[in-house]
Parts: sequence; structure tokens; C-alpha cells
Amino acid sequence: MKQSILRRHFHIAICGNVGVGKSTLAKLLQSQMNGQIILENPENFPFVEDAFDDPLRWGFSNQMQFLVSKIIDQGLISKMNGLILQEMDIVATHRIWTPVLEDMGFISKKEVLVVNQTYGLKEIANISIPNLYIVLKGNPQTIIGRIVSRNRDYESRFSDTLRLVNALEQHVQEFSRSIKTPSISIDTSTVNILEANLDEIIEQISLAMAESND
Repeated sequence: MKQSILRRHFHIAICGNVGVGKSTLAKLLQSQMNGQIILENPENFPFVEDAFDDPLRWGFSNQMQFLVSKIIDQGLISKMNGLILQEMDIVATHRIWTPVLEDMGFISKKEVLVVNQTYGLKEIANISIPNLYIVLKGNPQTIIGRIVSRNRDYESRFSDTLRLVNALEQHVQEFSRSIKTPSISIDTSTVNILEANLDEIIEQISLAMAESND
């Protein structure tokens, strides 16, 4: 059953590895809870394909665009009422992706300094901070199978997928352990998001909403 639209602001960020099911879950929750949705549509990020084809050249530009995009999106979210579902907020994008890109040699130490400065703009920008994180975890081999199944040419051309997915998953796990904001963790290793118990997830979200209103 669809939930009534909230009049007050409640911002949920759905986070996790590439291909783990973030946008799928956001769409499912939107359909059941009448929320507004902000996704990472590849067509809105022109450096994504370049970054997969030549990460040494384009990794920095791609990460910078994602961070700037998150600041813009979360500025818009701050003006919205009701339930807002965002795929990867700026904190998750930075804390999960930036160390992986540096460790894999796709961005230099000097570039990391600029990335960190850009991330720091969130402290002075008027942006929405998530009230709740939903963190999707998964087995890297299972995630790779899902990446292959969505059949994106630039992902299939990338030669170091296993290393990337393994490194990202380690930082997803660390992010889940360290965040202070209320969170829900979902293990997608054995259950595809399309087969997940959506009613149970919605119940947990509703409980978090009620607690935030106390």
C-alpha cells in the first residue's frame, strides 16, 4: 500500500557499490511511498564513460563532477518537502569513491587535495543532510554479475572491475560502520533488490521517520 506523502522534509540517501541496486531500490520505494527521487543518470555525467576507458586521464574530472553535482542536488533537496530519495549523497560519494580512486592510482595526491577542498564546500553550502542512510552491501562476485547483466558497454570494456568492486565494497562496509546518522543496512549478496522484502524495508524507514519527529 502506498504511504501518504509527508509534508515535512525527510531525506534518504541510498548508498553502496556500483551495480548493487541503488537506483532499483530508490524506484521501488518511490512507487510505494510517493517520494521524490534523484538518481545518478549516466547521461548527466559525461565523464563516466571516459573515466572507465581511461581512468588515469579522466578519473579526477569524473569525481569532481560527481561532488559538484551532489552539492547542487542537495541544495535543491534542502528546498523540497516530503520524502526525498537520493542515490549516493556527497558524503558517501566522497568517503567511498575518493580513497579507492587514489589507492588504484586513478587520481594523484595533488588531485586528492582539490577533491577534498571541493568536498569541504558542503560545510558552507546550504545543502540538505540525509536524515537516514540505506546502505546496500554485497558480495563482489555477485555485484560483478549484476554489472555484466545490465550490459553497459563502457563497464564491459573496463579491465580492472574485480579490483574496483572489491575496493569499493571495503569502503562501503567501513562507511556503514562509521556513519553517525541513523542507517539501515541491507545485504544483497543472496537476495536481489527486486526480490527483497519491500514491506520490511518500508517499515524500518517509517520507524526512522517517526523517531526523527520525536
